[in-house]
Amino acid sequence: LAKKVNAGVDFIQTQLVYNVEKFKEYMKKVREMDLHEKVYILAGVGPIKSVGMAKYMQKNVAGMDVPDKIVERLKKSKDTKEEGINICVDIIQIN
Repeated sequence: LAKKVNAGVDFIQTQLVYNVEKFKEYMKKVREMDLHEKVYILAGVGPIKSVGMAKYMQKNVAGMDVPDKIVERLKKSKDTKEEGINICVDIIQIN
């Protein structure tokens, strides 16, 4: 992020965030470096449509952290698309 800020960007969007604790750690480092004062940061949020999609992202998407508890939540759901939306809402509402 520091390289991007030094190159002149004024806005970044992160990868999709499913591990909120890891994102909080990331933002703590951003604040320690005062980067949040120099660039707007939008956390990426998007619904997971299926268990297969979640597992694919876990194993094949660099930098993506989909916790096992998210996969389990999708597995237990009768409607994975709806549950994917519910997961997004929950992530957005976390302080």
